[in-house]
Amino acid sequence: MSTLTNEELIRYQRHLTIAEIGGKGQELLKKASVLVIGAGGLGSPVLMYLAAAGVGRIGIVDSDEVTTGNLQRQILYETGDVTRPKAETAAKKLRRINPHTEVLAYPVRFTEENAGRLMAGYDIAVDCCDNYSTRYVLCDATLKAGIPMVYGAVREFMGQASVLNYRGGPTYRDLYPEDMLPEREERSVAPGVGSSVPPGVESSAATGVESSVAPGVTGPLPGIIGAVQACEVIKIITGAGEILSGRLFQADMLNNRIDIITL
Repeated sequence: MSTLTNEELIRYQRHLTIAEIGGKGQELLKKASVLVIGAGGLGSPVLMYLAAAGVGRIGIVDSDEVTTGNLQRQILYETGDVTRPKAETAAKKLRRINPHTEVLAYPVRFTEENAGRLMAGYDIAVDCCDNYSTRYVLCDATLKAGIPMVYGAVREFMGQASVLNYRGGPTYRDLYPEDMLPEREERSVAPGVGSSVPPGVESSAATGVESSVAPGVTGPLPGIIGAVQACEVIKIITGAGEILSGRLFQADMLNNRIDIITL
């Protein structure tokens, strides 16, 4: 017997007609729990799409407040949200998007000390971080917990996405070994978690040159990469299609080029 209510059957009708999802897949989405680390440029579309898709429980980890400079790309927020905590503000908006989804806000920074506690009970973690050190903490924590890490990063017109720690597949440390990075990572980005700078894409962080200017990113780019991340989460939960494990999705939107790189 279906666990979906009549209202949910109407809400998710466009999912139910997809052979790879259907009623069974929608019920799996309803039972699933996803932790999103970062509620900024990448986190905004990831959170909105996962809530709209009917993921049963979503956790949001972010220690930042909304700033005016966020609004160019962090589409979950509006001008009146400036100075409000991101995690709690995002949670309220997701509950309005889908009242069937349980949303939990964790207005803290994701660290080695709290990683295990924050991730307890979640099936998948989505990386929407803004710095290398948090990604390595997330990599180690997801590996220890035995759950996938859905990676995403953006800078200027370039973005990347992949699924890591998936059924013995590559980890973030395999993709970007820690010893290949400079001793001091780029610190000009806001100290919480939000828009991401992908290692491997030319940047002051990747080249070891410090910059006093926050890295640029075109507004729609986090939407593109965040949508890819959300789609991978849905596929992992429902078992649909091929997962981006062992492969890196790379989008160069300046030159309209999409590459899939085998890791």
